[in-house]
Amino acid sequence: MCTLLILNQVSPEYPVIVAANRDEFLERPATDAQVLLEDPRTIGGVDLQSQGTWMGATADGYFVGLTNQRSFSSADVERLSRGPLVLNTLQAGSLDAGLAYLRSLRGSDFNPFNLLLGDSQRLFVAYGRIDQPDIQMEEVPPGVQILPNDVLNSPLFSKVQRARALLEPHDFSTLAWGDIVSVLQQVLSDRELPPLEKVPYPSEGSEYPHELFQKLQALRVALPGYGTRSATMVALQPSKVAHYLFTNNAPDQSSFVDITSLLYPPS
Repeated sequence: MCTLLILNQVSPEYPVIVAANRDEFLERPATDAQVLLEDPRTIGGVDLQSQGTWMGATADGYFVGLTNQRSFSSADVERLSRGPLVLNTLQAGSLDAGLAYLRSLRGSDFNPFNLLLGDSQRLFVAYGRIDQPDIQMEEVPPGVQILPNDVLNSPLFSKVQRARALLEPHDFSTLAWGDIVSVLQQVLSDRELPPLEKVPYPSEGSEYPHELFQKLQALRVALPGYGTRSATMVALQPSKVAHYLFTNNAPDQSSFVDITSLLYPPS
């Protein structure tokens, strides 16, 4: 479970900004963001269980990030892991190559996913579903957009409306980078829960109680053994990453560290 906040063509200095929380089991091992690939030079965290990643960017300003698709039952262990999918899409090296790679796959081979990919000029979301062999593609429109564990700007997720309410009062076209970081960190740290009756829940067939799904609607998830494990902010400019910030903790518990220099080592 993750949430991606997308500022697409909102800031003139940073045409694409993505801020994201990674929600996961606390015991599932993962590393700090590090160099994932040398060609193309790519950074991101490593999920040590799947040997993949949930998010990363290349030195040429190409970005990929994942959210799982919400399910009311456990993942199917017989299907392919989604972590290597992110790494392989990054290794394609560009948006067009990444889209071509995804079109070559069967989405139904994986547990359901939503994959954001793009650069400073164009962003797409790719949807993999068990009941659809082909991976579906949707271009991300300009503006403030939210990718939860469902389709872009899903009306079924209260956290989408909550994130919009927190983001839209700000004029990102006039804010300096430090102020943008401050706003995004506050949004990623928000723990407000919606009323239980506004949280969708199946009448039968779920392995989990309704109250659990309510708690998962917070932008910053905090549950026993599960919650927001890390957070990332990425600002893209033409053919480069202007800023890549990471914290291997919840965004309300530690400061972000700028690790952009990992992409551009001294020659």
